[in-house]
Amino acid sequence: SHFWSGKKKTVIKCAAGLVAVGVISVGSVGAYVAMSNAGWLPAPNSSSGFSLNNVPTTNTSSNSGEQLTAQQVAAKVIPSVVCIQNFQSNSVQAAGEGSGIIMTADGYIITNAHVVSGATSLKVVLSDGGTYEAKLVGSDTATDLALIKIEATGLTAAEFGNSDQLEVAESVMAIGNPGGMEFNSSVTNGIISAVNRPITNDTGYTMDCIQ
Repeated sequence: SHFWSGKKKTVIKCAAGLVAVGVISVGSVGAYVAMSNAGWLPAPNSSSGFSLNNVPTTNTSSNSGEQLTAQQVAAKVIPSVVCIQNFQSNSVQAAGEGSGIIMTADGYIITNAHVVSGATSLKVVLSDGGTYEAKLVGSDTATDLALIKIEATGLTAAEFGNSDQLEVAESVMAIGNPGGMEFNSSVTNGIISAVNRPITNDTGYTMDCIQ
């Protein structure tokens, strides 16, 4: 899955996640559940939207309205993308690897539930090679989203955009770790093929997605 970053005036909206995935959730309950478990969000109700209310706010924007080149976008987003390694049963080799996006400078990271599923321990590898042990804060298998935490400060948090502003045929960039550390910080690009595409996963949960 991908997580979007950028502003309306930025030429290329950025996505961090597995490069091979073609649809992404834009209104996911899973992120709400994970963050609610961390005590950041109010209890959900029928009238409330997805909003953060207790997460420390840090302005990570360096965009003053100018258009960014693809190279500038990649340089800005790559430090916010991490590799997550899933270790099981005290094995010295990771049972699986996936991508995550740094949400706050003090170490909260969004990823997929399947990336952390079954883990007895988790390791996060930053784009600069720094490694940290991570703890699972919360996860939601229906929407395949999870939240983890590393003990760090001064991390480069992603700048999140408003998915409601996306339009069909806009340019996008995806940055992630397809295949794990072997291909870490891989970059590709494409366009928005569709918005509000209802997708039902194998658990029977339907999400409105960006294709």
